[in-house]
Amino acid sequence: MGQIYYTSKEDGGEWTAPVAITNDPNGIADYPQIVIGPNGAFYAVYFQGDNNGIRNVFAVTSSDGGSSWSEPIPISSSETDVVLRSPNLGRHPRPAGVGGTSFEGGADVFWLEADATVTDGNSLFYSRIPWVSVTSVDNENISQSPKEYELFQNFPNPFNPSTQIKFHLKSPTKVVLSVYDIRGNEVVTLINGKLTAGAHSIVFDASKLATGMYFYQLSSSDFVSVKKMIYMK
Repeated sequence: MGQIYYTSKEDGGEWTAPVAITNDPNGIADYPQIVIGPNGAFYAVYFQGDNNGIRNVFAVTSSDGGSSWSEPIPISSSETDVVLRSPNLGRHPRPAGVGGTSFEGGADVFWLEADATVTDGNSLFYSRIPWVSVTSVDNENISQSPKEYELFQNFPNPFNPSTQIKFHLKSPTKVVLSVYDIRGNEVVTLINGKLTAGAHSIVFDASKLATGMYFYQLSSSDFVSVKKMIYMK
Protein backbone atom coordinates (compact mmCIF):
# COMPACT_ATOMS: atom_id res chain seq x y z
CA MET A 1 0.00 0.00 0.00
CA GLY A 2 1.05 3.63 -0.21
CA GLN A 3 3.76 4.60 2.26
CA ILE A 4 5.87 7.76 2.68
CA TYR A 5 9.67 7.82 2.59
CA TYR A 6 12.26 10.49 3.36
CA THR A 7 15.48 11.03 1.39
CA SER A 8 17.86 13.96 0.94
CA LYS A 9 21.00 15.12 -0.79
CA GLU A 10 23.48 17.95 -0.30
CA ASP A 11 25.40 20.07 -2.81
CA GLY A 12 24.31 18.03 -5.80
CA GLY A 13 25.51 14.74 -4.31
CA GLU A 14 23.82 11.36 -4.30
CA TRP A 15 20.42 10.84 -2.72
CA THR A 16 20.51 9.07 0.63
CA ALA A 17 18.80 5.69 1.05
CA PRO A 18 15.05 6.21 1.56
CA VAL A 19 13.87 5.95 5.17
CA ALA A 20 10.24 4.98 5.79
CA ILE A 21 8.38 7.47 7.96
CA THR A 22 5.07 5.57 7.86
CA ASN A 23 4.65 1.97 8.97
CA ASP A 24 1.03 0.92 8.48
CA PRO A 25 0.98 -2.00 5.99
CA ASN A 26 -2.81 -1.79 5.67
CA GLY A 27 -3.13 1.95 5.21
CA ILE A 28 -2.61 4.50 2.46
CA ALA A 29 -0.50 7.52 3.43
CA ASP A 30 -0.46 10.64 1.28
CA TYR A 31 -0.21 14.46 1.19
CA PRO A 32 3.00 14.66 3.28
CA GLN A 33 4.35 18.04 4.37
CA ILE A 34 7.54 18.69 6.30
CA VAL A 35 9.18 21.65 8.03
CA ILE A 36 12.42 22.11 9.93
CA GLY A 37 12.31 23.88 13.28
CA PRO A 38 14.80 26.55 14.34
CA ASN A 39 16.84 23.95 16.24
CA GLY A 40 17.00 21.60 13.24
CA ALA A 41 14.27 19.17 14.30
CA PHE A 42 12.08 17.74 11.53
CA TYR A 43 8.28 17.80 11.77
CA ALA A 44 6.16 15.98 9.16
CA VAL A 45 2.41 15.52 8.83
CA TYR A 46 0.37 13.37 6.46
CA PHE A 47 -3.04 11.80 5.92
CA GLN A 48 -3.44 8.10 6.75
CA GLY A 49 -6.44 6.23 5.36
CA ASP A 50 -7.65 2.72 6.14
CA ASN A 51 -9.56 0.13 4.12
CA ASN A 52 -12.85 1.61 5.32
CA GLY A 53 -12.08 5.00 3.82
CA ILE A 54 -11.53 6.71 7.18
CA ARG A 55 -8.71 9.27 7.02
CA ASN A 56 -6.89 10.92 9.90
CA VAL A 57 -3.96 13.29 10.28
CA PHE A 58 -0.74 11.87 11.75
CA ALA A 59 2.62 13.42 12.56
CA VAL A 60 6.16 12.09 12.87
CA THR A 61 9.30 13.84 14.07
CA SER A 62 13.03 13.37 13.66
CA SER A 63 15.74 14.68 15.96
CA ASP A 64 18.69 13.39 13.91
CA GLY A 65 18.28 14.93 10.48
CA GLY A 66 15.92 12.29 9.10
CA SER A 67 18.02 9.21 9.91
CA SER A 68 15.25 7.90 12.16
CA TRP A 69 11.67 8.93 12.86
CA SER A 70 9.31 8.74 15.80
CA GLU A 71 6.31 6.47 15.94
CA PRO A 72 3.27 8.11 14.28
CA ILE A 73 1.44 10.58 16.51
CA PRO A 74 -2.36 10.81 15.95
CA ILE A 75 -3.27 14.46 15.50
CA SER A 76 -6.84 14.67 14.22
CA SER A 77 -8.10 12.40 17.00
CA SER A 78 -6.35 14.43 19.70
CA GLU A 79 -7.64 17.50 21.55
CA THR A 80 -8.23 20.16 18.88
CA ASP A 81 -9.99 23.46 18.40
CA VAL A 82 -12.01 24.67 15.43
CA VAL A 83 -10.47 28.02 14.60
CA LEU A 84 -12.44 28.85 11.44
CA ARG A 85 -15.61 27.73 9.70
CA SER A 86 -16.63 28.97 6.26
CA PRO A 87 -18.58 27.73 3.22
CA ASN A 88 -15.72 29.07 1.09
CA LEU A 89 -13.44 26.33 2.39
CA GLY A 90 -15.16 23.83 0.10
CA ARG A 91 -16.39 20.32 0.66
CA HIS A 92 -13.52 18.18 -0.60
CA PRO A 93 -10.52 16.94 1.44
CA ARG A 94 -7.52 19.22 1.74
CA PRO A 95 -3.98 18.32 2.86
CA ALA A 96 -2.82 18.91 6.40
CA GLY A 97 -0.27 21.68 6.73
CA VAL A 98 2.46 22.07 9.31
CA GLY A 99 4.15 25.34 10.17
CA GLY A 100 4.69 27.89 12.89
CA THR A 101 6.70 31.07 13.09
CA SER A 102 7.76 30.82 16.72
CA PHE A 103 7.83 27.04 17.37
CA GLU A 104 7.32 27.84 21.04
CA GLY A 105 6.36 24.49 22.50
CA GLY A 106 6.20 22.71 19.16
CA ALA A 107 5.08 22.97 15.55
CA ASP A 108 1.60 24.20 14.64
CA VAL A 109 -0.63 21.97 12.49
CA PHE A 110 -3.71 23.02 10.53
CA TRP A 111 -6.06 20.91 8.40
CA LEU A 112 -9.53 20.99 6.89
CA GLU A 113 -12.11 18.46 7.97
CA ALA A 114 -15.50 17.79 6.39
CA ASP A 115 -18.56 17.02 8.49
CA ALA A 116 -21.31 15.04 6.81
CA THR A 117 -23.91 16.61 9.11
CA VAL A 118 -23.01 20.16 8.12
CA THR A 119 -23.77 21.75 4.75
CA ASP A 120 -21.96 25.08 5.04
CA GLY A 121 -18.40 23.95 4.32
CA ASN A 122 -15.43 22.50 6.17
CA SER A 123 -13.90 23.34 9.53
CA LEU A 124 -10.30 24.46 9.90
CA PHE A 125 -8.73 22.58 12.80
CA TYR A 126 -5.59 23.33 14.80
CA SER A 127 -3.26 21.22 16.92
CA ARG A 128 0.41 21.20 17.90
CA ILE A 129 3.25 18.69 17.59
CA PRO A 130 5.32 18.75 20.80
CA TRP A 131 8.77 20.37 20.74
CA VAL A 132 11.59 18.02 19.71
CA SER A 133 15.12 18.27 21.14
CA VAL A 134 17.80 17.87 18.49
CA THR A 135 20.51 15.28 18.47
CA SER A 136 23.03 14.43 15.79
CA VAL A 137 23.88 10.92 14.62
CA ASP A 138 27.14 10.04 12.87
CA ASN A 139 27.92 6.74 11.20
CA GLU A 140 31.66 6.48 11.71
CA ASN A 141 33.98 4.85 9.19
CA ILE A 142 35.68 1.75 10.60
CA SER A 143 37.85 -0.82 8.84
CA GLN A 144 35.37 -3.66 9.39
CA SER A 145 31.92 -4.16 10.81
CA PRO A 146 31.74 -4.71 14.57
CA LYS A 147 31.37 -8.33 15.64
CA GLU A 148 29.16 -7.50 18.61
CA TYR A 149 26.58 -5.00 19.76
CA GLU A 150 28.19 -2.62 22.24
CA LEU A 151 27.17 0.53 24.10
CA PHE A 152 30.01 2.75 25.32
CA GLN A 153 30.25 5.17 28.22
CA ASN A 154 29.26 8.69 27.27
CA PHE A 155 31.96 11.35 27.03
CA PRO A 156 32.43 13.70 28.73
CA ASN A 157 30.92 12.44 31.95
CA PRO A 158 29.93 14.40 34.01
CA PHE A 159 28.81 16.79 31.26
CA ASN A 160 27.25 20.21 30.70
CA PRO A 161 25.09 20.58 28.69
CA SER A 162 25.84 17.97 26.00
CA THR A 163 27.65 14.65 25.77
CA GLN A 164 28.45 12.08 23.11
CA ILE A 165 27.11 8.53 23.22
CA LYS A 166 28.74 5.88 21.01
CA PHE A 167 27.59 2.38 20.15
CA HIS A 168 28.35 -0.44 17.73
CA LEU A 169 25.86 -2.51 15.73
CA LYS A 170 27.00 -5.81 14.22
CA SER A 171 24.10 -5.88 11.73
CA PRO A 172 21.37 -3.57 10.43
CA THR A 173 18.60 -3.47 13.00
CA LYS A 174 15.94 -1.30 14.58
CA VAL A 175 17.25 0.25 17.78
CA VAL A 176 15.83 2.42 20.51
CA LEU A 177 18.10 4.70 22.53
CA SER A 178 16.31 6.33 25.45
CA VAL A 179 17.24 8.39 28.51
CA TYR A 180 15.66 7.80 31.93
CA ASP A 181 15.77 9.67 35.23
CA ILE A 182 16.66 8.02 38.55
CA ARG A 183 12.99 7.11 39.12
CA GLY A 184 12.89 5.12 35.91
CA ASN A 185 10.77 7.65 34.02
CA GLU A 186 11.62 7.99 30.34
CA VAL A 187 12.88 11.52 29.70
CA VAL A 188 13.53 11.42 25.97
CA THR A 189 13.92 8.94 23.13
CA LEU A 190 17.03 9.83 21.15
CA ILE A 191 16.74 7.17 18.45
CA ASN A 192 13.83 4.99 17.40
CA GLY A 193 14.44 3.47 13.99
CA LYS A 194 16.51 1.16 11.83
CA LEU A 195 20.25 1.88 11.56
CA THR A 196 22.99 0.31 9.48
CA ALA A 197 25.69 -1.96 10.86
CA GLY A 198 28.78 -0.12 12.08
CA ALA A 199 29.90 2.44 14.63
CA HIS A 200 27.42 5.17 15.51
CA SER A 201 27.52 8.20 17.76
CA ILE A 202 24.93 10.69 18.90
CA VAL A 203 25.18 13.99 20.75
CA PHE A 204 22.69 14.33 23.60
CA ASP A 205 21.73 17.86 24.65
CA ALA A 206 20.38 17.97 28.22
CA SER A 207 20.09 21.75 28.52
CA LYS A 208 16.34 21.54 29.25
CA LEU A 209 16.74 18.92 31.98
CA ALA A 210 17.44 19.24 35.69
CA THR A 211 20.87 18.51 37.12
CA GLY A 212 21.31 14.93 38.29
CA MET A 213 21.98 11.31 37.41
CA TYR A 214 20.42 9.79 34.30
CA PHE A 215 20.51 6.40 32.62
CA TYR A 216 20.63 5.73 28.90
CA GLN A 217 19.50 2.42 27.41
CA LEU A 218 20.20 0.98 23.97
CA SER A 219 17.91 -1.87 22.96
CA SER A 220 17.20 -3.96 19.88
CA SER A 221 15.46 -7.29 19.30
CA ASP A 222 18.40 -9.23 20.76
CA PHE A 223 20.46 -6.70 22.73
CA VAL A 224 19.92 -4.42 25.74
CA SER A 225 22.53 -2.33 27.54
CA VAL A 226 22.20 0.42 30.15
CA LYS A 227 24.75 2.94 31.42
CA LYS A 228 24.54 5.92 33.75
CA MET A 229 25.66 9.50 33.21
CA ILE A 230 25.73 12.66 35.32
CA TYR A 231 24.51 16.06 34.17
CA MET A 232 26.02 18.96 36.15
CA LYS A 233 25.10 22.58 35.40
